[in-house]
Amino acid sequence: MLFAGLRPKGYDSKNNIAWDTEGGLIFQPISIAYTEKGIPLPPSDSDFSLDITMDLNYNKGSSFQVILLLYGDNRWEQIALCLWDNSLVFLNGWDYSDRRNSPKMSIPLKDGEEYINLLIESGVDGTRAYINGKLREYSSELTITFPSNRDATRLILGSEARGYNAYCGTIYELALSDLNGKSYFFYDFMHTTQEKEVNDFNGVGLSLNIPARRPILVKRFLQRPRLWQLRRTLLQLDMVINLIGFIPLGFFLYLFLHKYISNQKIMTFLVSLSLIFLFSLFLETIQVWIPTRDSSFLDLFLNSWGGLIGVITAIFFSKYPNSLDYE
Repeated sequence: MLFAGLRPKGYDSKNNIAWDTEGGLIFQPISIAYTEKGIPLPPSDSDFSLDITMDLNYNKGSSFQVILLLYGDNRWEQIALCLWDNSLVFLNGWDYSDRRNSPKMSIPLKDGEEYINLLIESGVDGTRAYINGKLREYSSELTITFPSNRDATRLILGSEARGYNAYCGTIYELALSDLNGKSYFFYDFMHTTQEKEVNDFNGVGLSLNIPARRPILVKRFLQRPRLWQLRRTLLQLDMVINLIGFIPLGFFLYLFLHKYISNQKIMTFLVSLSLIFLFSLFLETIQVWIPTRDSSFLDLFLNSWGGLIGVITAIFFSKYPNSLDYE
C-alpha cells in the first residue's frame, strides 16, 4: 500500500530534452524547459506578439500536447499554446476542450504542415494567427491577457507545470514582443551552445533552464476534483482502488489494537480511524513532491472511508472470536 501510494506513475526522473545536431531543442516524452518566476512581459495586458518556429513532425494528432505556457499562479492564470487533434490551440486558462466555452483560437494544420513559423498577435482589436507569414485565423472577440500576478509568471516549454501532456517536437526560435516591436525575450536554439541553460539573446530576459532531471514546478496539496473529472473511467477505477485498498488496513489494524485495548472499544475504534487518516494524509503529503502524482482530497476521503469499512467489519468479527483467529 505504501509502495502504491508513493510510486510515481510511469515516471522517469530524467529530463529527456535533446539538442538537434543542426540546431534546435528537441522535446520528447518527459521533458521540460522553464525560466524562474518574473519573466519580462509587455506592460499592456493584451497587446503582444508571440513568435515561435517549430517542427511538429513527431506525434501530430496522436494526443494533447502542451507546447508553451506563460504560467502564473495556477493553470487558469496562464497563456497556453497546445497541439490537439491536428490543430494548434491558443488560449487563456485551461479550457482547451471547451467545457466552459471559454474564448480560444483553434488553428487547423494542413496535411504535411510540419516545420512552421507561428506568429500570434493579440490586441484590443482581436487576435490573429499567421503560419509561415500567411494569415490563418482571426478572431475579433478573442483578446489574450497575461496572468494577473506578473511577478509569479514563468515560461514553461514542453509540458504542463506538473509534467503532464508532454510535447513531442522541436523548437528553433521563440520570441515575445509588444505590437510596437519592443522585444521582451528571444531564445534562439539554432545558434545556442548545447548547454543546460539558454540565455535570452536580448540580454534582458531570464535564462531558460534545461535541468538534467525533471523538476516539480507546482506543488498542490489536497486538490479537489471537478465534477467533469468524476466521469472519467480511469478516475472512477482509481476511486474504487482507494476505497477497497484501505479496507484490509482498517480490518487488521482494529483487530491488532483490540488485543491491547480490549476493554475500551470506543478508544480502539477512534485510535484505528485516527491512524488510518494520518497514514493516508502522510501519503497525500508526500505525493506533493512526486512528479506525475497528485495530492488529492478525494483520495484522502476514500482511504478514510475504506478504513472505516474495515474497522466496522473487524468490530463485527471481534464479537465472535471463534469465527476469526486473529491471535
